[in-house]
Amino acid sequence: MERKDFLKNSFGLIGFGSAFLTAFTKSTEETVKTTSSENGPCTVTDSETDGAYPLYNSRGSSIQRLDITNGKTGIPLNINISIRNVNNDCGLVSNGQVKFGSIYPGWYAGRVTHIHAQVHVDDSLKLTTQIAFPEEINTAAYNCRMHATHGQNPTKNTTDNITRDSLDNELATVTANSSGGYDLVLTIYIYA
Repeated sequence: MERKDFLKNSFGLIGFGSAFLTAFTKSTEETVKTTSSENGPCTVTDSETDGAYPLYNSRGSSIQRLDITNGKTGIPLNINISIRNVNNDCGLVSNGQVKFGSIYPGWYAGRVTHIHAQVHVDDSLKLTTQIAFPEEINTAAYNCRMHATHGQNPTKNTTDNITRDSLDNELATVTANSSGGYDLVLTIYIYA
């Protein structure tokens, strides 16, 4: 899967597998902002590096896509993400939800299986983060015929130099579905 796909929705832009111009740096106030809401703990999702394949030329464009596979084949991955605003008692940002189709990501040496995400609200970058996958799902996905030649990823969530300290808020819930693929669900918390 190419790491340069992204989606612009009515509430903002989320880029997967890529980053755009700058990473989001949380202020001290944002870093310590933690509240509780009916949705549970409400803490800004960790900011992470922007990725190896940025789409600097596409930043601010109005491209809207529901299928980000770029015609590549692989294990189907349905991505369902909610965006919540820590500054508003963790309420949804505008409609606050995106759903689109992708394929299960591969891996490269030295990094755990992950995808990059960026959240933009009103053309303003609010967060650059990464999404991690459960180890048991990675094992199952990489045991399938499509991934057999590349094999298992030796880097794990708890040993990855980026994910290990932020796993509690970057680990997605990923489950097998009846169509032979996976469903990914994650809530990303921003300070908007």
